[in-house]
Amino acid sequence: MFGIGLMEMILILIVSIISLGPNKLPNTLINIIRFFKKISNNINEIKIKIDKEINIDENINNESQFQAQNKIDKNI
Repeated sequence: MFGIGLMEMILILIVSIISLGPNKLPNTLINIIRFFKKISNNINEIKIKIDKEINIDENINNESQFQAQNKIDKNI
């Protein structure tokens, strides 16, 4: 997970318990998880918006090409 091995995870857990104490650790972990979920949701929203914009641009380009082709066909 994220390039961290089992020993590193145990070391992080031990340091966290020592620095935060066993009483504050669960709340801190919950807050960290919520933070990463918010970031993930924001990234997904941005991806969706970018995809929509790309699709709109592609549709505009396709429509322009279609209209240009129709003008050529009418002139012939």
